[in-house]
Amino acid sequence: VRIEPITASVMENLRNRVSSIRPDQNQEVSQLFNELKHEIQGYAAVVLSMKAEPETAQERALQIAQDSMDLLRFFSPAAPRSYLFSPVALKGAEYLPKSKLIVLCEGSVLINESILPKRVGHWRLPGQKISELKSGLLDTAASLVMPEGLSEFALAVRASLLTYSKSTTLVDPLDRLRNCLSSLESVLLRHEMEPRAHSVANRMSILLARVGADREAIKQIVQKIYWLQRLSNLTGQGRREEELIMIFTSYAYDVLCLALNNTPTFSSKVQFVIEVDRAGLSIQ
Repeated sequence: VRIEPITASVMENLRNRVSSIRPDQNQEVSQLFNELKHEIQGYAAVVLSMKAEPETAQERALQIAQDSMDLLRFFSPAAPRSYLFSPVALKGAEYLPKSKLIVLCEGSVLINESILPKRVGHWRLPGQKISELKSGLLDTAASLVMPEGLSEFALAVRASLLTYSKSTTLVDPLDRLRNCLSSLESVLLRHEMEPRAHSVANRMSILLARVGADREAIKQIVQKIYWLQRLSNLTGQGRREEELIMIFTSYAYDVLCLALNNTPTFSSKVQFVIEVDRAGLSIQ
């Protein structure tokens, strides 16, 4: 699976692949490719090849492309920042929610259109930024694109990254928060019967303490976040709640990066969790 830029030469090669057309179709085909060039040239494509029936190949390729984009979005500017909305998606699947208000006043009508997210994290990747990404965890994430052959722990991390990445495309802060917590629980809980808030708070504090964070402060933040996510509405949160969510999101991102970095080390989630708990005993 590769991600490659759609250049002018790529478009020209696509046009040249259309052969055996009747002379009376030349104008229609040229118009079609001019429109396609205007629409997609300058973007990037997820490129892959497979042997399969055409319909199966299209369905499978679309799923692989979607997973690739979701994993790539984990490294976007919006991923560690709760206040940024990410519109990064496959062409045709972009979603930038807007509002349209019609206000009836005495003797007048006001029409107001606006984008709902306060801050949008658009993403463009020049060559230097790509090199910086590849020097980090990008290649490790790339190894998770295809689920076949992955260990149980790698599959858990993969699911967590996909869930977390998709949360950056959500406008409702409560929906995003729930996805964020779900992604953490997928890698930090041994099983469904463990107490969620206590276990996640404790293990996050252990992992982040190894890079100098305050364990007790982290525990308190996570406990407060679990309380917040039980609310029915977070759209009107105050500055204190915004700061709390911002700090928690940054912590959650760092924990998932640590889990991703450990995918070659552990074969099962239980092994990973046991090692985290053992590390906690040594730093108490």
